[in-house]
Amino acid sequence: MFDPETFMSQTVDAANATTYRLCPEGTYQATIDEFDPAKVAREIEWDDKKTGEKRTSIMANIPFVIQDEQVKATLERDKVVADWSSFLDFDAMGQLDTGPDKNVKLGQLKEALGQNKPGWNFLMLRGAGPVMVQVKHEQDKKDKEKYYARISKVMPIR
Repeated sequence: MFDPETFMSQTVDAANATTYRLCPEGTYQATIDEFDPAKVAREIEWDDKKTGEKRTSIMANIPFVIQDEQVKATLERDKVVADWSSFLDFDAMGQLDTGPDKNVKLGQLKEALGQNKPGWNFLMLRGAGPVMVQVKHEQDKKDKEKYYARISKVMPIR
């Protein structure tokens, strides 16, 4: 049973890690994890380089669970997650834009999953897969010391 008094008085005899070990770059089999819809699509604010004005866009962030036992063993984790991200395009009615050159990265994700069909919604991504994903390391734009493991490509398993 957890005792807050004992916990608060415990002495820690080693320093804590200050960075996460990343999923190694490579191509892996993966499935989409369960996710909280409120965390999947979020508004991002940025400065327009041409005008200097504040702008906002919606970004989708989908968590993939890497299905590779060696990676899990190397990182000493039961679950290794890397994210797929893409800005989303919307039409004048506020719906996902399906026009030419719009949401192409999302279309590629849906195609790899066999979901690029009418009647689709984001909740259909939960637990979808397996697919093959390419993991790349991406440097944080604000903190050059930080890197993230990101999904750069999603491919169907053939």
